[in-house]
Amino acid sequence: MKRATKLWNSKIRSCDDLEPLSQEVSEIERIFEGCERDLEDIRGMRRILRIYQDCYSRLDDKNLSWKRFESLVGTLKSEAEKDYGDEDPPPWDIHETLELFAREISKSRKRAGKEWLSEIESVAATLDSMDVKDADAVFKKASSPPLVATPQQRENAARVAKKAEQRCHALQVDWLVQRYSELPDVFKQIFLQKIE
Repeated sequence: MKRATKLWNSKIRSCDDLEPLSQEVSEIERIFEGCERDLEDIRGMRRILRIYQDCYSRLDDKNLSWKRFESLVGTLKSEAEKDYGDEDPPPWDIHETLELFAREISKSRKRAGKEWLSEIESVAATLDSMDVKDADAVFKKASSPPLVATPQQRENAARVAKKAEQRCHALQVDWLVQRYSELPDVFKQIFLQKIE
């Protein structure tokens, strides 16, 4: 009985708590086999833990935009309440638990965006010495931030993309000037006529 009370009074502090709690619920379910009233509570715990695991995995999707992520938090709260049913409230409050998951995953998403941006910015530090192929690669990468990038990270990436684009344009002009200077005079005249 102490184990059941301890389980009922337990807290979910992160996603990492879900698996140990699920294992403890399974153990207690075996212990209380035959005690239908107690099993009903234990089965409710198992059900809400499965709901939480599903919610966490749906939120922890790097392919969600920030807008979709924030919208999904509200949707999952409603779905979790509906899926759990009108029974006694679970020992782990649905809103509190899903808010905890949202904060945890949000930090992870921001960290992933920061790592991506740091990589771009460190490469971009050498833009002035890059050839057009490398500068174009920086431009393409900075122009396509991952969905986990925050609005501020996207703004920073756009600045890097702009610098890379300017480097590409500068190199193209330099290359054209170089090629033009190598042309025989007759072809220089033809070139000038065509660009007028």
